[in-house]
Amino acid sequence: MVRLALGWCLLFVLLSAISSAIQENPLSSRPTQNMNFSQTFKDHAQLIGMNLSGLDLSGTDLNQSELQGSDLRRTNLNRSFLVQAIISNAKLIGANLSGAFMPAVDLHGSDLSHADLRGAYLPISYI
Repeated sequence: MVRLALGWCLLFVLLSAISSAIQENPLSSRPTQNMNFSQTFKDHAQLIGMNLSGLDLSGTDLNQSELQGSDLRRTNLNRSFLVQAIISNAKLIGANLSGAFMPAVDLHGSDLSHADLRGAYLPISYI
């Protein structure tokens, strides 16, 4: 009887640990137009190959984040911090990068056609 009770307790603890370890995808939990992305995306984010086109990511801190191969077409990154971010081979067509702080960002192979870079801090040696 004691073994049975201990077994049920162990099963309950394991199920509780597993359910609390599962993280809900922040992009699928609510409509994207109502989200505050500055709270969702943080420094060191792993966003490799993601479709983030058209999202409002203005003011986000994405320092040292990885966005290689991501679709960022028409994405609003106005006043975002992208220090040492890796955004290589990404689609930044029509993206708003005005006022973005981007020292040491890696944009190699990215398409910046029609991107708004007015007021962005981007040392020329990193493009």
